[in-house]
Amino acid sequence: MTMLRDSVVAEVGPSRTGRRAWMMIRPSDDGRIMLVEFEHDTALDTDSWPAPEDILDRRRADFDTLEDVIEHLSKRGIDTDQFDAPWKVDYPL
Repeated sequence: MTMLRDSVVAEVGPSRTGRRAWMMIRPSDDGRIMLVEFEHDTALDTDSWPAPEDILDRRRADFDTLEDVIEHLSKRGIDTDQFDAPWKVDYPL
């Protein structure tokens, strides 16, 4: 995975049926790397901006380096090669 100044995202397996789950990796303002995870109901219209209550189970973790994020995701069984630019996937945000 290559990351420059922008976010990369991937759709991952949800915690329960009826949901879609997403991960976003991006630089944070303090120079670290942020991993944001959230889910939404599959009925959500991803062509419009979701309301705050549409975002379910949002979590954020900060890492010192991109390599730390990749190691964390690999330990969880997440294929980091699936991350891409948000506009190339059906990313809802």
